[in-house]
Amino acid sequence: MDWVKVGSQIRKYRKAKGWTQEQLAEAVEKTAKHIGNLENAKTQMSLECCVDISEALNISPNQLLVDNLKEDVQKEILDEELLELYHSCPVKQRKKFLRYMQLFLQVEQESE
Repeated sequence: MDWVKVGSQIRKYRKAKGWTQEQLAEAVEKTAKHIGNLENAKTQMSLECCVDISEALNISPNQLLVDNLKEDVQKEILDEELLELYHSCPVKQRKKFLRYMQLFLQVEQESE
């Protein structure tokens, strides 16, 4: 497990939520020092802590750990998340979603 990457993910999602280390620590009943140690890879995270942090940040544990998984597992997780997002949309939005994806792929191919 690359704890530097995990810590980086925690920091990224914490900041995206606009939280300080203290705010995250309070939400997961840990100290700010512990959160800082996790973010700086000075402490390894327990499974329980991973789940608590993920819930506090409203993300899946996969989002904290995905960079540490093999590429085929990453693809599988991303596929599941993409399908879940797609299926959560009403039919009208699904059509837009599909069109956005097609346009995205077209732009990506043109920029290569």
